[in-house]
Amino acid sequence: MTTETTELEKSLDVQLPSSAVDRDKLDIGIKHIKDALLRMDSERDFIKQTVDGLHEQFPDIPKDFFKKTATDLHKSAFGTRVAKEDSYREFYQAFTTIVAKTASK
Repeated sequence: MTTETTELEKSLDVQLPSSAVDRDKLDIGIKHIKDALLRMDSERDFIKQTVDGLHEQFPDIPKDFFKKTATDLHKSAFGTRVAKEDSYREFYQAFTTIVAKTASK
């Protein structure tokens, strides 16, 4: 460890691990988080492209309904959203009753 690093570490409010093994673990963990954030950005881009593609194919369906439907199916959050949006409730019910059931056959 250099004197410069030691002086920098002394000025921090948080103490960094002192052992090389622990510093490696910290470095690896931060890199894993950074990589996960990169994957999340890629997934957001994929979702946006998919929504755009669906909207091109089905322009009569409001664009935000595609992601809302997938999110509600994923989080089982339909009940909460219904209290806020009646027209979306109708679309969700039609989708889960008609489209999802016929597509899974």
